[in-house]
Amino acid sequence: MAIQTALDELQHSVYTHIMIQGGPNPQLCVFLTKLLDFMDDLYAATQNPENQPVRLERVEIECNELAFHIIESLAVWLAVSLDDAKFPAHIQNQGKQLLVFVAKAKRLTDKLAAKDLVLRALADIVRTLKATNAAIQYPPIKDVKNNIL
Repeated sequence: MAIQTALDELQHSVYTHIMIQGGPNPQLCVFLTKLLDFMDDLYAATQNPENQPVRLERVEIECNELAFHIIESLAVWLAVSLDDAKFPAHIQNQGKQLLVFVAKAKRLTDKLAAKDLVLRALADIVRTLKATNAAIQYPPIKDVKNNIL
C-alpha cells in the first residue's frame, strides 16, 4: 500500500532527524504540525468513498514531500554547523558539497529518491566525522530501504 510506504518514510525521516540532532528542534516540531492536515485528509477519505483515491494520493504525495523536507532541513543544519573554523578544511568542503546535493535533490520530482540522495551525502559526512574523531559515537544513517549507509 503506497500510503503506508509514505507514512513509513515520514517516520524514518523524523527518527533520523531526532537521532542526528540529539532530540527534536523547533523546526521539526513545526514540520510535524503538518500531520494534523494529513489526519484531516485521511478522516475525510474515510467519510467520502468516492473522493477517497484522490485524498489518499494527496496524503501520499504530501507525506513523501514532508519526509524529504525533514531530511533536507537536517542536511542544511549539518552543513551550516560544519562551516566553522574548528573543522578541518576537507570537512568544511564536504559540508558545502552537502548543500549542492540538497539543491540537486530539491529539483527531483520523486521525493523518495531526493531523500535518498541527501541521506547518502549525510552518511558520507558522518563517515568522515567518525574517521576524524573515532571517540565520538555517531548514529547509523539508513537509506529509504532501511539499509545502513
